[in-house]
Amino acid sequence: MKKLKVNFTTIPNEAILDKRLDTYEFRVLCYLCKLSNEENICFPSYSTIAANMNISRSKTANIINRLIDLGYIEKENRTRGRGGKGSNLYTVCTEYY
Repeated sequence: MKKLKVNFTTIPNEAILDKRLDTYEFRVLCYLCKLSNEENICFPSYSTIAANMNISRSKTANIINRLIDLGYIEKENRTRGRGGKGSNLYTVCTEYY
């Protein structure tokens, strides 16, 4: 039997059965979890998320805002040197109330 190399991603259990999340929102949350480091932080651009999830940039922005509203992620706006806009920093929340 051929063995497959498999990678795993940890996602919040609450998200699996959360009927408030549609399929796209769940997929984006899973993608952010996949990218997150040990501190649950990641910083992909809207364009990167959109390209990897095969959705538009505007839909990505709406989904991110929805995930924030639902308490699954927090977002920090970042700037580059000389005041340019950088990619956002996302923290995947691991505690729910």
